[in-house]
Amino acid sequence: MFRLAKYVAPALLLLLLLTIIFCAPARKKPVPEGIVAPSDLKVETGDRSMTLSWRTNRTEDMIISGYNIYISAEPLADPADNGYLREDIEPFNPVTYPGDADPQISYETYEAAGLMNGVQYYVAVTTVYPGGIESLPSNIVTATCYPQGTVTIKDRSMGDPDGFSFSTREYVQYNSLDNDLYFIARDIGNMLGSPDRNEGVLKHTEFAELKAENSLTNRHDYRNLNYKDRTFVAEGNVYMVRLNDGSTAKIRIKQVDSSAYKKQVTFDYIYFGQ
Repeated sequence: MFRLAKYVAPALLLLLLLTIIFCAPARKKPVPEGIVAPSDLKVETGDRSMTLSWRTNRTEDMIISGYNIYISAEPLADPADNGYLREDIEPFNPVTYPGDADPQISYETYEAAGLMNGVQYYVAVTTVYPGGIESLPSNIVTATCYPQGTVTIKDRSMGDPDGFSFSTREYVQYNSLDNDLYFIARDIGNMLGSPDRNEGVLKHTEFAELKAENSLTNRHDYRNLNYKDRTFVAEGNVYMVRLNDGSTAKIRIKQVDSSAYKKQVTFDYIYFGQ
């Protein structure tokens, strides 16, 4: 019995070591020389969507199979892993992306849809070469999609639509409990105002002009701005909007009409939520 145990124990230990070796995740193989990675990745977010653009760094005589797009809510790489992507990360594209139809090979673009709003994603691109060889990833970008769109509301003297709810993304009546803002055109100027200025039971909204900004997607700490419950508006101007429930939105004025027959404002918006 003791003699049998003498041989069984080392055998079990050897079996355990082999199991650990062969079941452990394989490390990515070193990238061969001449395999060029993309760079300068940029991401523009939309409503549950992203537009990626990057520099390919390839030449006319360089043969490739296409690109893999990586979009994940989890970090794509371990800083200690020499730039390689994690082994368990799968490409967002089900098949290798051949590139867009533009004959310009220096840059490529990719449209990603079906994403979740409000989720921070990590995004990267790799070049795929014949034989399935994959380059190192481009720079990794973090990006978040938010609801956004374009809205036109009228002065309430001109009829519907005269109100809008950012949370439901629907037009509402200016005196609705869901309304977030109204437009008023007067001789002194054109203004957006808080609904509770008309009726105290309605929502309270505040506005702050961002004089040095024209982008909607930038999101900074805007808590220390000079918010007011009414603001004059002009085409091209950008405003932060602080809503009744503490959520925020940003709007950029596209067009203002204040003639006797057409009093309305059109603006692009992005809704950040809380």
